[in-house]
Parts: sequence; structure tokens; C-alpha cells
Amino acid sequence: MNIYKVEIGCKNKKYDISGSGIKNKINDIGISTVTEVIEIKTFYFEGSLNLKEMENICQNILADPIIEKYAINSGMFDEKGYKIIEINTNPGVLVLWSETIKKGVKSLGIEKYFEVKTGRKYLIKGKISSKELDLISEKLLYNKVIEHRIKDKEEIIFKSQKPKYVFTEVQLLKSTDEELIKLSQNRLWLDLKEMKAIRKYFKKIKRNPTDVELEH
Repeated sequence: MNIYKVEIGCKNKKYDISGSGIKNKINDIGISTVTEVIEIKTFYFEGSLNLKEMENICQNILADPIIEKYAINSGMFDEKGYKIIEINTNPGVLVLWSETIKKGVKSLGIEKYFEVKTGRKYLIKGKISSKELDLISEKLLYNKVIEHRIKDKEEIIFKSQKPKYVFTEVQLLKSTDEELIKLSQNRLWLDLKEMKAIRKYFKKIKRNPTDVELEH
């Protein structure tokens, strides 16, 4: 099995609207020493894909060639002077974006087996302490229920490996409209139309969701 890490980011950092928005939110929680935030999308691939196929996937599926650039198994930017925070989904969590990628790859005529996990990487510049960095991460950058902050040399857990966490299956496929409303009121706060759309998706893939998938 080959493993690739792909990073996708804006060609021109001044067009990184998401990064600028996070910088403003950091200021709002009382940390005024951050001068720049860059957001990078990350993708971890495990499977029998080769480098040429990965280039094809990056160019035609993952990156917008007009405003974005990509890097495979290397950093997007010179990271000197930045604090780095990387976020990834917890083992066992289905991310719909991952399923979309698989469909896109198949449309390119690539039929090889692979798994993909999506995440984000943040480059933060400024005079900030480790405690402040932890605060920024936990308040603004990830949802603890379905995501975690990657630690140094952490192994990325793919679906083919045994998850470290146990998830509860939610009986959604056979739920009535009344049951959908009740489920939403208890945890999701979505309207009936949105809940039906979620049920339709999981009927299509022929399984019930886990609790953390619903809360994503």
C-alpha cells in the first residue's frame, strides 16, 4: 500500500478568505498578537495509486487550478516562523467529502482501491504561547466529537485499520418523519427537509450512520 499526503492551498495567500476569517476570530477571543493565518486542506491517501495517478487526481479533482496549488508529500509553503496546527477526522468517522472524491477519481477512469481521509492544516504567525495555541485550536479550529489535533509522528488511521473509538449506530433508514424530527430536536437542530436529505443519502449507501457522523 502506498500512502500520500496532499496539501491544497491558495496560490496567493492574500486570497485565503478562510484564514483571514480565523485570524479575526482569534482577535475576538482576546488574542491580538496573531498577524497571519493560512488554511490548507489536507488529504491522506492509502492504496495502490501511483504518483502519476495522484498528480491526475490533484489537478482534476482536488485543486482549483485558477486559484489553488497543490503539493504531494511536501509542504505547501515555507513554514519557518509559523506555529502549525493540523486537524484530522477521528477513526471511523465517515466524511461525505471523502465519498465525493472517490466518485470523482472513478470518473477519471482510475479503478484502483484506495481510502482517503480529509483534514486541515493551519499556519499561524505571531507571538503566542503554547497555552494560547491550545485555546485557539479547541475554540475555533475543530470539533472534538469527530475531529482531533494531530500530534507529532501520529499514525493516520484509515478505515482498513481497527478504529481506536467505538461509535453508536443510529437507526435512521426506517425512521418515520416524526422520529426524524425528534432525533433532530435532541441533537441536530435541522428541519424535516434536511433530515430527509440525510436519510436519503444513507439509504443510497445502504447503511445507518454512526452518532458522530450525524453530528458532523
